Amino acid sequence: MSVNNDYTFYRLLLEKDGKPTQNFHVFRNYRQHMKEGDLLLLKVPQVIIARKLRRGAGFAENDTYLNAGIFTEQFYEPAKEILGPGLHGFIFEQEYHVKNDRFPPAKLAQDLDQFFSKIPRDPRYHIELRTEAYLADLVFEVLKKHGVGLVFSHWTWLSPLRKQFTKVRGEADEL
Repeated sequence: MSVNNDYTFYRLLLEKDGKPTQNFHVFRNYRQHMKEGDLLLLKVPQVIIARKLRRGAGFAENDTYLNAGIFTEQFYEPAKEILGPGLHGFIFEQEYHVKNDRFPPAKLAQDLDQFFSKIPRDPRYHIELRTEAYLADLVFEVLKKHGVGLVFSHWTWLSPLRKQFTKVRGEADEL
């Protein structure tokens, strides 16, 4: 059985001081009940992948955006320790960026390249880009360079899956 736990999107596994969060305890409990072959996919917390975070009625810049140290120390390492072979993958879900708040795909590619260069290399990384404009060759090249999979998403502001697939592979007929 494989399960995606997306509530990890809202909280790291360890606090800054190394103290376990509620999610840490939940996953330790999960592990005790997992059978051989059971697998978990974890969403990476938004404090790592979101450029802006909801603060009150609006959004504020996220000063921990693509922070390799926080990802590695407060999420990745504890997840590996707790779940061991039951950890199937990590999904980095990047929030939708409205047109007047986007940066060029080249900037995203550069940021992702720097981030994935600093964190432990792992074939279990996947990214979900919820902004159509970021489904671009420069970004795909960085993902390929670091062995990061792309999550195709049937989400509100994205084109149909066939069109997304065409952008990545140019082979929509193979769907």
